[in-house]
Amino acid sequence: MRKQTSTLTTYGVAIVRAMALYQLDSKMLFKQAGLDFEAMKNPNARYPDTNLNHLVRLILERINDQAFGLTLAKFISPTTLHALGFSLLASETLLAALQRLQRYYRIVNDAVVINVEKDKTEYRVKLVFVNPVSPPEACLVDALVVLLVDISRRLLDAEFAPLSIDLERAKYDSEKPFFDYFRTAINYGAEQNMLVFDKNAIIKPLPTGNAELAYQNDKVVADYLARFDANRLSERVRTIFIERLVTGKFSEEQIAEQLNLSL
Repeated sequence: MRKQTSTLTTYGVAIVRAMALYQLDSKMLFKQAGLDFEAMKNPNARYPDTNLNHLVRLILERINDQAFGLTLAKFISPTTLHALGFSLLASETLLAALQRLQRYYRIVNDAVVINVEKDKTEYRVKLVFVNPVSPPEACLVDALVVLLVDISRRLLDAEFAPLSIDLERAKYDSEKPFFDYFRTAINYGAEQNMLVFDKNAIIKPLPTGNAELAYQNDKVVADYLARFDANRLSERVRTIFIERLVTGKFSEEQIAEQLNLSL
């Protein structure tokens, strides 16, 4: 069964700002994509990814820019990531920041899981899609990869670059904007989207690290996710209940089994 995923409306704010560069009517396109434009006034609200991907496709149909993901990433700020953005900036090492993304990125978007794996002298950061048959639009993946590099440069230095980057997508007509930004080897048509980091670089203690500040923001993220998970479970129970009500065959045990829960 395809999992229904969603993204914070703060990401919509970044998209609107990027759209302004192309002089697009953001309100009209949001409406066409079935998204409530006013929902962005609530930074805790979420947009369904099905609609958000539709919005991105509508944008791409109207612009002649395969580097839209790179443009979009420029408008992603710490507040786009909710309290996680501040936790990342207060991390004591880049590795700690990447591990926070692994634990908490689903507060921003639960369609992608970020896995951090150690491999001898390297760390591999892999992007895993929750719904591999219908992954996010390629430009949204581009934006996430850019975000990971941007966070690394904010914490380390502006010249930092990963050892290499693997992208599942094919090459665009022009990759120059991406080469200019990443300044590292990019492998296209890869099996998985992945960034490879030098171990020594990302375990180095950062002068900007603040464990207390990071901890307090982690708590805000954890509280949000606890509410989010509870609401999602409630919605799943409601959906299953309605489906079984139609067939006339349901029991608490059957619903619990479908939810992978025990009574």
